[in-house]
Amino acid sequence: MKLLSRLPPNRFVAGEFWVEDQQGRCLFGPMRARGEADNTGAKRHDNPEEDPTQLYGDHPGGLYRVTAIAHPDPQRYGPAFLVLDPMEGDALEAKGYGRTGIGIHGGRLHADGRLRETNGCLRLDNEAMEQVAALVAPELTAGRILFYECLIAEGPRPFLTGSSGPGGESA
Repeated sequence: MKLLSRLPPNRFVAGEFWVEDQQGRCLFGPMRARGEADNTGAKRHDNPEEDPTQLYGDHPGGLYRVTAIAHPDPQRYGPAFLVLDPMEGDALEAKGYGRTGIGIHGGRLHADGRLRETNGCLRLDNEAMEQVAALVAPELTAGRILFYECLIAEGPRPFLTGSSGPGGESA
C-alpha cells in the first residue's frame, strides 16, 4: 500500500490525497487535502514565504516513510496523526533544516468548510483521516513498510500507476 498526494504550487487551494494498493489500484480517495502553512505561525518563525524546507513552512513535497499512528489532541489533529519520516526531496531537505513532527492529520475545518492551514503537515477532513488510519493500522501492525509520496504539481494525479517505495518513478 502507498499513500499519495498532489498539492498545487498555490497552496491557497486544496489538492488531493488517495491510497493505492501495490498494483496501483485506488483503495481510497481521491479526497481533498491541504498542505498550506499557517501564515501567522510562518511569519512568527521568520518564514514569511512559507518555504516548505524551512520551519513552519508549507507541507514539503517528496517521499516519506509512515512510521506510526499517534492520537494527540483531537481538537487540533482530529482522530489520528500519521507520523512521517522524510526520505527524499524537499521533505528530506526540510528534515536537514530541523523540521520535525511532519505528519498527516485531520482537525477542525474553517467555518465555511475549507480545510484549515497547518504548521507543515498535510490535513484531511476527520472522516477521511479515520478511514486512512483504519487502512494504515493493520499494515503497520503487521510490520509492513508504508510510503507516502507528495508531489507539488498542477493537474490530475501525476503518479505512475504501481510506483511504490523509493525509486518508484513519478511523472
